[in-house]
Amino acid sequence: TPAIMAETERADGFFASDPSVGDLKVTHFLPEYARDKWWQAALTVQGKIGDLDVTYATGYMDRRIHSSADYTDYTYWYDQYNSYYYAYFHDNAGNLVDPTQHILGNDHFTKWSNELRISSPKDDRFRWVVGLFQERQTHAILQDYQIAGGLNDASSVSGWPGTVWLTDEFRTDRDYAAFGEASFDILPNLTITGGLRLYSYDNTLKGFFGYRSYETSRCFAPSSVSGSPCTDLDAGAKGSGETHKVNLSWQVTDDKMLYATYSTGFRPGGANRVIDPDTGKVFAPYRPDTLDNYEIGWKTSWEDGRVRFNGAFYWEDWNNFQFPFLGPNSVTIVENAKGARVKGFEYELSWLPVDGLTLSSSGAYNNGSLTKNFCRHLVDSSGKPLVCVGPTVLNGGVVDAPTGTQLPITPLWKINGTARYDFMLADFNAHVQGSLVHESGTWSDLRLYERALLGKNNSFTTFDFTTGVGRDNWTLELYVQNLTDERAQLGRFGECNPDTCGVQPYILVAQPRTIGISFSQNF
Repeated sequence: TPAIMAETERADGFFASDPSVGDLKVTHFLPEYARDKWWQAALTVQGKIGDLDVTYATGYMDRRIHSSADYTDYTYWYDQYNSYYYAYFHDNAGNLVDPTQHILGNDHFTKWSNELRISSPKDDRFRWVVGLFQERQTHAILQDYQIAGGLNDASSVSGWPGTVWLTDEFRTDRDYAAFGEASFDILPNLTITGGLRLYSYDNTLKGFFGYRSYETSRCFAPSSVSGSPCTDLDAGAKGSGETHKVNLSWQVTDDKMLYATYSTGFRPGGANRVIDPDTGKVFAPYRPDTLDNYEIGWKTSWEDGRVRFNGAFYWEDWNNFQFPFLGPNSVTIVENAKGARVKGFEYELSWLPVDGLTLSSSGAYNNGSLTKNFCRHLVDSSGKPLVCVGPTVLNGGVVDAPTGTQLPITPLWKINGTARYDFMLADFNAHVQGSLVHESGTWSDLRLYERALLGKNNSFTTFDFTTGVGRDNWTLELYVQNLTDERAQLGRFGECNPDTCGVQPYILVAQPRTIGISFSQNF
């Protein structure tokens, strides 16, 4: 079974708003856009060896993004923070130049994966599947930070006129795994399943990042990435381990099932590329994070299939979870917070009270918080470890987020509901549908000080409406998205370190009210 698909996207503008200057407005000075092209091909081969099912799947993806983003906030706020910052921008004659700054980006991604699975017949009392997995991902990263008014040659990155900062790097992620799963029917309606996955990863990041001054102060080798002046970064992370799961499912009746699951998960570690001002060394690689998940749930159908009710309660312990934030010079750092816990439940409910009318709802409650203090820079200037306890770090410093702090991004509540009525209109199949989504407020940062600067994303409720007609293989629809034109806040950020420019947060908002017509046809 071969498959191939491709997409080209052209987007203009900046997808956030600065409320201090008006509704859906920003104070930016240069054109902003993204040109995104990708294609991917996949091949699945299925067959048998005796009574065993054999599946081989491979896929390859190639994606290129060219973008431009206004970055004048960085110039402005760092000049407010340090009155000498703007004075750095001169032309070759020594004259001050327009400090307006923008980022030209070029990203090239590739991904190649292969998987082989062998499984026993599905109707056996004892069933199993084993397999091997391999994946290689690459990312060529080019970010050219240019000063619009021009920059003197002595301050520009070598070979890049007008460039005050250059990121020219190549990242490679390699993943390997062997896995197996087996199920046994203890009784005809009671099944136990166990699974194990052995994995290893090897991630590397190499190239150049920084100012012109980095070329003499931090470079240690000639250029390793085409076009860069030299190499000041050669970092990586590798590791191995295992994840596992156990599941017990009870088919109480033909239309009601209960289950309990214990499972684990992981995410690979990786390299940092930021110099720690306390030690003068690159921050240590961040470690893998792991998850222990305990879950009980049900899948049920009632009233001859007119009511469906599924749900689950879960408890998750998140260990050494990876937390990204902007560090010195507003370059992203990833560190490991020690631990967090998520307690929650989710549900899915649908009901057909009369023929043609479907009422449905789904939702989730996630109470996630730290179980241990989070502190950055857990070494002093001599490299001596600090201890993260109480309201302060022993030997100096502060706790960035104490035990009990709510995790960022994920709302405490998220609920949606839909009512749809299908009916005949003359010889046409017609429908009317209304939907709502509600989310409680969220934070965009884990650290308390940065939260105070950025503020909290407000809770919101949005409504969508659709009506349409169709016949045979075509459908024509009229839709209204975000009917009340709600400025739903999906997230917020500062364009540089929040400690420097977080007092001017940008808010990512939901798409404003949009009215449109769509036509679809099956062939």
